Amino acid sequence: MKWENLTEAQIAWVLCNLHERFTQLLWDRYEKEFLNWAMDENDRKQMEKMCQRNSMIYLNPSFRKN
Repeated sequence: MKWENLTEAQIAWVLCNLHERFTQLLWDRYEKEFLNWAMDENDRKQMEKMCQRNSMIYLNPSFRKN
């Protein structure tokens, strides 16, 4: 199989399959790191939302400390 003999659709098919294989190899190799990073990112986003929500409450003119 020579690249120059393939149609554009055939090349796209080969590249798609190679990409899927590459993705699987990456997942197999870095699964724990991916999950840890995703969890850290999720925790960071939740903390940002909580801080934004708190600042909105404290900046609200109707908020009064008792």
